[in-house]
Amino acid sequence: MTHSWKKLPKTLIGLGLLLLFLILILSHGPSHKNKNLKLGVSAMKDNQTLLPFISKGGKWGYINTHGEWVIYPNFSKAFNFKEERAAVKIKDNYFLIDPEGDFITNKGFDLCGDFQDNRCAVEIGNKWGFIEPNGQYVIKPKFREAKDYNDGLAAIDISWAEFGGLYGYLDFK
Repeated sequence: MTHSWKKLPKTLIGLGLLLLFLILILSHGPSHKNKNLKLGVSAMKDNQTLLPFISKGGKWGYINTHGEWVIYPNFSKAFNFKEERAAVKIKDNYFLIDPEGDFITNKGFDLCGDFQDNRCAVEIGNKWGFIEPNGQYVIKPKFREAKDYNDGLAAIDISWAEFGGLYGYLDFK
């Protein structure tokens, strides 16, 4: 006769690893300056929190807090939702999706930041610009560098010289 208590140590180790993994996921957020994948809590869909999660096959999608797939894993990388938009990577391009998993832009970006104040910094061909939640450009890419909006302002590199370094702020108010 086998006793279930013999399986207890393996179960505790598995639960401990799962808890550690969830803590790591919830403690980080994405950054357009850091090309490394960072994860965090996401948006709501039908009163469900969406979390980026990797499948056994190595593709990323989004799950709810019950561990059920809400947006099936079709992406190379998936980042948290901010203001109902999330960046996902397919091959070498980043796209923005809504909580339904629909793309808000047809064209991919080299990099993109987070939505803040209804603006998102995007890079195409080493130039940065800003888009709205509907995917339309507010400012077409022309800056050497751009930071995410914070309290209505975004830092940008406004120098056009090879080495840059002259910064200013955009204010859409």
